Parts: sequence; C-alpha cells; structure tokens
Amino acid sequence: MPHTLGPTAAGTGLLPVPVAILLPPATSRHPRGEPGRPGRVSDHTACQLIARYTHHGELVIDLDANPAIAAAAGWLERHSLTLTDRDLAPADPHQRESSPPPGTDPARLVIATLPRPGASSLGGISEWMRQVSGRLLAPGGFLLTVVTGAGAGRYTDHATTIITAAAAAGLSWHQHIIDVYVALPEHEPRAEPGTAAATAPRLVRGRHRRAHNDLFAFTNAGGEDPDA
Repeated sequence: MPHTLGPTAAGTGLLPVPVAILLPPATSRHPRGEPGRPGRVSDHTACQLIARYTHHGELVIDLDANPAIAAAAGWLERHSLTLTDRDLAPADPHQRESSPPPGTDPARLVIATLPRPGASSLGGISEWMRQVSGRLLAPGGFLLTVVTGAGAGRYTDHATTIITAAAAAGLSWHQHIIDVYVALPEHEPRAEPGTAAATAPRLVRGRHRRAHNDLFAFTNAGGEDPDA
C-alpha cells in the first residue's frame, strides 16, 4: 500500500511528486454526516487518508474530536481514539516524555489541526510536535496536520512555520495534500478562454472564497516504513 498519494504518471521518467489533490465526490458509499470545511476534513477525505496511511487494525488518534475520523476508522476496521492536548503532558513529572499516556498504544496515524491553542508560534508548534511524536506515534508513524489560516478577516499562510517546526522536532517531511471541500462546477466560465475575461470573479466581501484545506504529512525521522 503506497503512502504517497498522487504519484507522477508512469513512463514519464520523473520521480513521484509529494503533492496530491483530493476532490469531493459526486456520490459516495462512505459514511456521511461530516462535511469538509476550513480546518475540518470530511468523512470522505478521512476515509481516503486513513486507508492510505494505515493498515487494517492499526490505531488512529484524533486530537480535534472530529467525528469524521472515528466514522472513517470504523468503516475501514481501524481502531480510533480521541485525545486532547492535555493528554500529551505526563501526569508524573518524572515520567519519560517518550512514554505514551497510560492505556494508550502508539498510533500509526495522528491527525490534528495546526496552529492550535498553546502551539501557534514556531517554538510552540515545534514543542507540541515533539510531544506528539514522542508520546503518541509508533516508529514510522505519521503526523497529519490540517493547516488553518483563517483569522482577522484574512488568510495567513502557516506553511513555512509548520514545516520548520516539524524539522526542529525531528520529524521528516512526507507530503502536501490539497483537500478540496467545495464541489467543483461542471462548467466554469472563468476558466474558459472565450468567457474568462467577461466573467466577474466570485468574491465574498471582496475576497476569494476559501475552497480547500492544506494538509501536511510528516513521519518519525529514522522510522521504518511498514511496507518496506
């Protein structure tokens, strides 16, 4: 099972590109009820991510209480667990930071939004990632971050901060996933040569509508790929 979504087409002689685009389906047999929105993945997206980053029976940890994660994990016969950031702090100050919370097995996949309360600066995100990696991830496991950018009426790009923080925390870059949660129209006059110039842009309060989430995947440095 390849962990990288959207490889370069065979026969091109090019290496796989670590970028993928997930589009919302017209119809789906996946569990329904949790649509995608800024900072939140849909049931359909959760199913695709869990199917590619985990195997049957492995553990998925959700740090945002997103019901789509539990629904998708159950659909695919994975185990799921919802934790909070408080669970990352050792109850015993003498406990090793690398020990998981009591009763918690290391996970193959941890999903969380970033930035988050207490982890918004470069140093805060790096420390948060170090705790996640040390306390929750199995060797070779993946941390999948759903990057938010809304705030103060404008979009803020946190990509550089999050990628830098991951490197400082000892995590390795794996993939950028663009998760489109707004259904694409069958015909788009703004993209057609004959109508693009005469078609007004669709703006919300003078800005383009946000239509996707950026997901960044990282893995334990030095961890073994389960498919290797």
